Amino acid sequence: MSELPRCRSEIQEILPRIFLTSYFAVNRGKLQNFQKYGITHVICCAKELDLCHAGKEILVHRDGSTYDGRALDGEAPCRVSLSYLRLPLVDNPSQEILEHCRRAYEWIEDALRCVRCRVLLHCAAGCSRSAAVLIGYVMLRYRRRFEDALGVVRTGRPIVDINLGFETQLRHLETEVVQEDRGLHCPLSSVVEL
Repeated sequence: MSELPRCRSEIQEILPRIFLTSYFAVNRGKLQNFQKYGITHVICCAKELDLCHAGKEILVHRDGSTYDGRALDGEAPCRVSLSYLRLPLVDNPSQEILEHCRRAYEWIEDALRCVRCRVLLHCAAGCSRSAAVLIGYVMLRYRRRFEDALGVVRTGRPIVDINLGFETQLRHLETEVVQEDRGLHCPLSSVVEL
């Protein structure tokens, strides 16, 4: 199997409790991947894809660790229904993405307030739409410039290749982030090795 298809089918943790992948890794018959990584929240960044596991349940430990079939400290795991957010995006340079980045930012922040929740973003290939939304999240959450955020996401998923329209919009977001922030930013190095 070549490097590209294998990489596309993997679920990769980009930030603590935030994952990125392709539809192939999470489509029908792949519910075990949600269980394996403890994924509780899913952002589907594609208009055309099925939300095939919406409402299904996985088991997680109350402390947020993944359930591997064994009780943790004598406590039984808890059942969690998968929550989905659909961002109806098409991989086209004319597709508006910033409003979707802001919506995803709020949804991810809300999900991560619970210690046992983990968020996965995907589109068809896990290279452009979902990656662009995650780059926007990193920019908004950590007050980072586009190139820094792109580097963080590409470090976790090297095949990231967003379209030029998404890049242009995210560079406009950078201008907003920098103006609001006046050059200060949250330390991302404490979260992710740069």
